[in-house]
Amino acid sequence: MLVSAVLTFAFWWTVLLRMIKKKGFTSSTFLISIYTLSFLCSVLLIILEFQQKNPKIDNYSFGYLFLTVSLWLYLYPFIEINDSNFEYLRIPSKKIIKCISVILSVCSLYSIVFYLPVAYKMIAVDIADIANVRSMVTTGNHPFIEPSIKNGLAKLFAFLYNLQLTLFFINLIIDKKIRFFSWVILFSSLSYPVFVLAFMGRDGIVFWIFSFIFSFLLFRKYLHSGILKTLKKITVVIFSFFLFFFLIISVGRFLVANEDAMQLFESLLSYIGQGPINFAEYYYIPNMISDGGQSLFLPLVKDVDLNYKNQVDSLLYNYDIVPWIFKTFISSIYTSIGSLFLLIFGLILLFVYKYSFKEKKKGVLSFPFVLVYTVFFTVYSQGVFYLTYYHNIAHLSVLLIFLLALFSSIGSSVTIKL
Repeated sequence: MLVSAVLTFAFWWTVLLRMIKKKGFTSSTFLISIYTLSFLCSVLLIILEFQQKNPKIDNYSFGYLFLTVSLWLYLYPFIEINDSNFEYLRIPSKKIIKCISVILSVCSLYSIVFYLPVAYKMIAVDIADIANVRSMVTTGNHPFIEPSIKNGLAKLFAFLYNLQLTLFFINLIIDKKIRFFSWVILFSSLSYPVFVLAFMGRDGIVFWIFSFIFSFLLFRKYLHSGILKTLKKITVVIFSFFLFFFLIISVGRFLVANEDAMQLFESLLSYIGQGPINFAEYYYIPNMISDGGQSLFLPLVKDVDLNYKNQVDSLLYNYDIVPWIFKTFISSIYTSIGSLFLLIFGLILLFVYKYSFKEKKKGVLSFPFVLVYTVFFTVYSQGVFYLTYYHNIAHLSVLLIFLLALFSSIGSSVTIKL
């Protein structure tokens, strides 16, 4: 197991170094660095014996190999793209950008208003009870939220946070300074972390930070030095604020529950590093049940087949694997359509990304491309843990962003030179 983990990390470390040498630390390099860090932490988990070898798993090598090949296929567009070579930014007119920003900000602020009281109640829970409350939420028994149209809309608007961050930076570029409205856009993008905190989760904090860094790296060349200095200061404040809540939840879920400080350190290391190990075990299981892609492609029109889910869970338990652990997004695709179609689907996505949304003019970063690029990054960066875009609300948010990309490519545009 250790040899496979070390070799896999060495491969991705080499890929990362070559990318940095070729184009520096860019938005695409950042994505690969996330996965490289995950593989490094998986090695440390094994060396420190925080994650023991599953006695029912005889071979980890094939799982690591398949994961590496699959990730290479799905992440290849990010490895190949030279996102340091853009000299022009092409966007819709200023009025259209402002109109979209206002509408989305209002929607995102509604999401914050809806979930913030719930998040406050969850955070105010006695630290010794956090683990129990979290258990209630994961079993579908949220103590403060009932299924409703209001909840569904608030959740949908929260999932558009990555679009809000894109609009935040584009507004900075258009205005050439930080206006009050820009702060409103940035604040409204916090709808997703607030939404996740309302469910006692830490992922929203991490995912928002991922997307913020990605957008910053993508647009930083277009920002004035004064704006960059202000952004760096506000980033330190926001990140420190998020770190506080991240640690509070982590302490409540692991330190207090187990009364072992080492358990907290292990949980933080495992948070980013368990995915590759868990997938290697997951891939070993013979006769994995597939649902023919229903859970992957049809959540907008069909509910989750609980009978299928129970069959998969039962199969995992037979190998002493709990279903809810992190296994990377590759595991969800693998379970839904199997190894062969996973690779075929990856090739299709590669074709769509490389040709259908390829920049027609070299050196031009267009608004439609940015939207598609952002969606891919969001899915893949969050996929270092698991496939987060597996339910109807998430799919609907992607559909809305793709439609916006389509319509924005039809109208007139403005080109901004670096």
